[in-house]
Amino acid sequence: TPSPGRSSLTSTAAPATRPHEVSGWVQAHADAAYAFALSLTGNPEAAADVCQEAFLKALRQIHSLHDGGCFRPWLYKIALNLVRRRRRLRKTTAPSPPPAHLDGTEAVEALKRRERADLVHEEVGKLPQPLRVVTALVLMNGVTQKEAAAILGRSEATVSRDLATARQVLRA
Repeated sequence: TPSPGRSSLTSTAAPATRPHEVSGWVQAHADAAYAFALSLTGNPEAAADVCQEAFLKALRQIHSLHDGGCFRPWLYKIALNLVRRRRRLRKTTAPSPPPAHLDGTEAVEALKRRERADLVHEEVGKLPQPLRVVTALVLMNGVTQKEAAAILGRSEATVSRDLATARQVLRA
């Protein structure tokens, strides 16, 4: 069984010939890919579209992932390129109401957490795109700076500098 960060579909064989692997592969990465796309677009529907498109493109191009290649950063790079191509950047959305099954105190706390998360997304959305993308990858999606550098085609030093600059801007 492959680990969540690694792809077992690195051979040149068509992924469609191994549906059980494709299913596990999608399940292992769907939430992270969606969260990344959402952090870039700010729109749940656009994020779902980008996520779906990214998986389809990845399946078609799985042969280009070298043996032992790390799938998640590669998927993020595909999603990032799709977002860039679509030019759908973060826009503010109204928070949805808390789930009805929560009692009054839990509902208030859930709403506060959601409002804080929305505020963070809104502030990150105001960053210039290079800083926004680095922040989304590293701080919001747990990608290492080394992986972010590979995804973005930048040096680790540039990613580190951009991340430090983004943190300074967000603190101001």
